[in-house]
Amino acid sequence: FIDNIVLPVVVQPDQTARARLAIKRTTDGVFFIEGLGQVNQTYVTQVSTNLTTWRNIATNIALDGFFRVIDYSSVTNSTRFYRAVVPAQ
Repeated sequence: FIDNIVLPVVVQPDQTARARLAIKRTTDGVFFIEGLGQVNQTYVTQVSTNLTTWRNIATNIALDGFFRVIDYSSVTNSTRFYRAVVPAQ
């Protein structure tokens, strides 16, 4: 018999999978990104300085459809663009 197996939960994207982002800045200049998307969906938050080259900065599961990412590098980088994508499965 098999017991205590933990399998990753994969949520199939649906029409609510597209994340909406809100970017806010703290008093010390750090950006934090709040995402609203599909409940329990995995999102990879990416950053770019030119809208061509994207770099992953965080991977989150949108518990209750919400996730938050803090970008500490935003203090030293003046131009930042953000997006959240559902990783390929």
